[in-house]
Formats: sequence, C-alpha cells, structure tokens
Amino acid sequence: MVSIEMLIGTAVVGLLVGCIYALGALGLAFIYGILDFVNFGHGDFPLMLSMYVTFWLFVIFGLDPIFSPVLAVPLFFLLGILVYKSVAKRTMKGPALSQIAATIGLMIMVRGLAQVAWSSDPRSIPFTIVRGSIEIGGLLLPQSRIVGALISIGTFILIHYFLNRTYTGLCIRAITDDRVATEILGINTERLYMLSFGIGIGLTSIAGAVMMTYSFVDPTIGLRYGLLLFVILCLAGLGTIKGVIFAGCILGVIEALTTVIWESRAAMLVVFIIFILVLWLRPKGLWGRR
Repeated sequence: MVSIEMLIGTAVVGLLVGCIYALGALGLAFIYGILDFVNFGHGDFPLMLSMYVTFWLFVIFGLDPIFSPVLAVPLFFLLGILVYKSVAKRTMKGPALSQIAATIGLMIMVRGLAQVAWSSDPRSIPFTIVRGSIEIGGLLLPQSRIVGALISIGTFILIHYFLNRTYTGLCIRAITDDRVATEILGINTERLYMLSFGIGIGLTSIAGAVMMTYSFVDPTIGLRYGLLLFVILCLAGLGTIKGVIFAGCILGVIEALTTVIWESRAAMLVVFIIFILVLWLRPKGLWGRR
C-alpha cells in the first residue's frame, strides 16, 4: 500500500524532473517554432552528446556537472551553427521528408560515433556537489533534482527576457509571424535563423549536463529522452514557453507516479497513452496556437 506522503513526495520529485525535461524540450521547441525545422535526432544531438561531454569534463578536468554548461553551452552553440549551415539550411526549405532523412541520418551517425568512441557501456559521474537529499516541508527531496529544476527555471526566465526585452529577441519573434515583412524591414533573417538554431542546441545541452547529476549515459540514452522531448513538444503545441514548462512538469509527475503506483517499466506506456489521448482531443496541443 502506497502512503499519501510517498505519493506527494513522488509527485514533487516528478515536478522537479519535469522542469529539467521541459528545458530539454525548450531547445527543440525553439528550433521548431522559429525555423519550422524538426530535428528528429534531438535526443542524440545535442542531448546524448552533451551528457557525454559533461562526463568527460568531469573525468579529465574534475568539473562538476552543475558547472559544465559554462563550457558546454558555447561548444554546442557553435556545433549548432555548424549543423545549421551543413544540414538544416539545405533542407529546411525542401519537403518534410528531406528534414526527416537528414536528421535521422545525423542521429544514426552521432550514435554510431559514440559507440565506437566510448563503447556501449553506461557511464555515470560518481560524485557531484549536489548528491544527497534535503528535507523540505517534511518531504525528502534529492538535491540534484532541486538544483536542476532551479537551473531550468532560471533558463526559462532568461529566454523569456531575451525574446521579449531585447532587439534580437523581438526580431526572432517577428520572423515567426511574417518572414517576408521582416525581410522588407531590412532584418537579416538568415542570421537570425542561424542564431536561433545555435541557441536551441545550446539550451538542450544545459539539460544534458543537469541530467548527469543523477542519470547515466550510453549511446542509446538519446532514444528514450528524445521521445520524451517530442511528447512534451506535442503536448505543449506551438505556443509559449509556458506551454513547454507545463507539459514537461505534467509528464514528469505522470512518469514518477506511474513508477510508484504501478512499476517503472509502465511509465513510458502511460505517458504515451496520455499523449495519444491529448492529440486525439486537442491536435494542436494543450497550449498550441489556434
């Protein structure tokens, strides 16, 4: 019999993990919402790759995962620009099938390179400054999830400020509404697309670093997390950052409660059942634009 206290504690932990999931999905939503480009390999590049980078930064330099985004974000921003110029830019104006083929090909390549370079063995970080739990309001909560959620919320606030209070952010919002009018005004839309793609990749790399405080990484981890990110994106719809946050938190709570009430293997089953029901009842997502 599961106690009420355990259910509440599990739901709170799921809420914290959901914030981290939402941060990973924010990068995917950023790219899709602005460029109308779907990266089907988002779970592998950048998420899985950023988890490996975080692991090796710890092994080689002793850098804690909490601080690794300082190096990982600029690296993945530059990698994002490289992928934009070599893959996204060449396919985003073509048929959707070309985007699917290109990004799945990228996913297979990154996964294969990871297996060759680092083998298929799962790797984790044995120590981090946020290991352990703290008691808040009678609930025992893992520090890694609390700090990860705080980093995620801080990133959401920064992105919201960037999009609503800076000239570049307002220009990015403008091209999502009317690219032709934006170009007539003399704004370099190509540069903004490249910048947006790099930012989206960088955002997800933060989530990958945070996940390494409590998770492991192997070449196939991108499949599981990649599916979760797409579910969050579809549940949120092409709406606001708020939609991605709420969808991520909902998914995190559902996953956590299913693990306790039923079993861990059933968590993804329940998530996808709810995902299908939402798409059936609201095809545009819970917070999508009408």
